[in-house]
Order: sequence, then C-alpha cells, then structure tokens
Amino acid sequence: MSQDNKDESSVKRPLFSRKEIVHLVRKFILAYIRGEITFDLVIRPETSKRRLEMDGTPIDEAQAFDEAQKLFFQIPDTMLKCAGLIETNEEEYEACIDVLFKFMILGRATKSINGQFLMDWK
Repeated sequence: MSQDNKDESSVKRPLFSRKEIVHLVRKFILAYIRGEITFDLVIRPETSKRRLEMDGTPIDEAQAFDEAQKLFFQIPDTMLKCAGLIETNEEEYEACIDVLFKFMILGRATKSINGQFLMDWK
C-alpha cells in the first residue's frame, strides 16, 4: 500500500451528511410541535455528579440550576430560529442546527427527551 492510499483511507467521513442532519432536526422540531416529544430540562444531582466524574468540571447546585434555566429558554428559541420565525444570518442558522442536533443526541443520553421523533427516515 502506498503512502497516498494510507492517507486516503485514514480520512474519516461523518456518519451523517449536512442534509441529513438538517432533515433530522426538522423531524425533531415537527415532533415537538405535534406534542410527540417533551423535554425534561431539570438537572438532577446525579446528572451533575456524572458530569463531575466524566470531565472533572466542578458544578455547584446554583450553577446547575442556571445552566438548566438557560437551556430551558435556549432550545425553543433555537427551534424558532431554525424554523425561520426569528431572523438569523446563515452562520447563526447553521450554529442553531448544530445546537439542536447535539441536544437531540445528548438529550437521549441523559434521558431528558421523552417520546419519539424519528418514526421513519423519510
């Protein structure tokens, strides 16, 4: 195997294309509007403890509450920006898509999203 082939095979491609990520975020927003999913954005003590164990970042109760409050308002606001109801530029729109996609993944991992939002891929 030549050096060029090694370099090409080591290039990692994302699991989802940008188009697929936008599609998934759209499905997520539609499921939220239909009431098929709900969010539990309360940061529980056990969640804070896990965060401490995972990345070593100390979190006190007041900081955890502040973070939950910000997230409580940020997620619906971000959905409105993605839906075009709050004006954004292209860069902010792309950032909002990323925030919601990360929230979808992390929300499932922390069990803070209840319900189903991806019944089919279409």
